[in-house]
Amino acid sequence: MTDSAFRSSLSARAVNPFGRIVVGYDESPASAAALSAAALYARDAGGELAIVHVSDVAPAASLLLETAGSPTDGQAGPLLASVGPDNRALYERLRPQVSDMTVPVKLEFCSGEPAVALLDAAARWKATAIAVGTHGRTGLAHAFFGSVAEAVVQRSSLPIIVAREGVLPQALRRIVVGIDASGPSADACALVLRLASDDRLRVVFCSVIDTSDLENPAADLPFDPTPLLHQMEAGARDALEAVVQRAEARGVFADTAIATAREPAAGLVDVARRQGADAIVVGTHRRGPVARFMLGSTAETLLRIADAPVIVVPQGTTNEGSP
Repeated sequence: MTDSAFRSSLSARAVNPFGRIVVGYDESPASAAALSAAALYARDAGGELAIVHVSDVAPAASLLLETAGSPTDGQAGPLLASVGPDNRALYERLRPQVSDMTVPVKLEFCSGEPAVALLDAAARWKATAIAVGTHGRTGLAHAFFGSVAEAVVQRSSLPIIVAREGVLPQALRRIVVGIDASGPSADACALVLRLASDDRLRVVFCSVIDTSDLENPAADLPFDPTPLLHQMEAGARDALEAVVQRAEARGVFADTAIATAREPAAGLVDVARRQGADAIVVGTHRRGPVARFMLGSTAETLLRIADAPVIVVPQGTTNEGSP
């Protein structure tokens, strides 16, 4: 496949969220998980991959890798000579890892702060999604070191596939989608309905009742949580009914689940485990740093605790308020 063919028009993939996935790769186990997930999703979508390695190469240099579904012309030598010995060694180590893939794969070397460089590459490649790995850090380690995955989630306008180190990704056959009455939830639903045109994919829409809202607000005052619980259950059922109607209008017949948990992310993870889900899909607000610190994020919590890949859909990604 030639470079111009790799950059061919995305018009045929316009409705496909995984038509072209940019993968952040640094040879860590977390990035290897991201590459595995992206390869599976792109394979089923008839898409392609651009693997991005951030080092010291400026301007960016890109090479085609030979795969089972995409032979190359074997003329990478002159460009390889320009990227330095460390990058040449990475290229050689990566070649056997992608050789059995059935999708076209491009490797790009570039420079910069990792999250920014990855987002810039996604713009250059006109990506439809970004894949990153996470170590699933918690507590002080997470607060001190931060996470490239979270930085990408916070800044990206594209869907982000986040694969956790140590979790073997699977092809998407069953996914759990977090649903509430928010705009991000509608965007997550819209993306899933595009994926669900594949009859092999089963969808479970899940609404989580946050039981922290049912705690006694004052220890010395009587409090009966029953009316509030009934109200929250009714709201969850209404949200699920609305999304099921949208799905059925698109010919997608989904299952539903209502979970109760003190933390919405924990409720989604529990349902995903019980359902044997291959991924969890959630929408997220594109908030600024202060708002993220003060309000937290179900999506960002999922990145640390989920034992299946998480597909994060930023609000406005689908350019439609409803599926």
